[in-house]
Amino acid sequence: MRHIFILCFAAFSITACATGYQVGQGIDTALVTFEKGDFDGLGLGRSTSKQYNTPANAGSCDAPKLLANFTWIGPEAKTKQIEAGKAITIAALTIDQNVSAGVNEIRTDQKTTCSSRVTFTPVAGESYRIKLVETASGACSLDFVNAETGNTPETARIEDQYSCLVPSTP
Repeated sequence: MRHIFILCFAAFSITACATGYQVGQGIDTALVTFEKGDFDGLGLGRSTSKQYNTPANAGSCDAPKLLANFTWIGPEAKTKQIEAGKAITIAALTIDQNVSAGVNEIRTDQKTTCSSRVTFTPVAGESYRIKLVETASGACSLDFVNAETGNTPETARIEDQYSCLVPSTP
């Protein structure tokens, strides 16, 4: 029983360390709905999470702030306000975590298996929808649209198979 608690705590700790993104008061905003999408990767000592984050400066990799995090349990979507009128980069990652426990140790192996990002300039009052989509072959792409029109915004630049955390190999 103690090992199960330790495994759960270790998996939670890995994804709970990022600081969150906040919009200051009095700033024009847009809404982004982050979708969980499909999941595989639940098993004894194994879990998968999807994470959406944004670096401090659009197009860079510095000081990422957490926008949304999904595990196999929990809501299907999360909506967050983002600053409008200023370019933002949103990176989407699938992270596989394997945790094993021995008598005197816990080993955690974490690797990014899928990553994409989009850079765009949100329009005040608009709503957007984003979902990281993975294929059976392991490729991934980002489904990013204006929630009202269903079209990808003209300012959006999507880069599949890219992220500040490069997928690692076993």
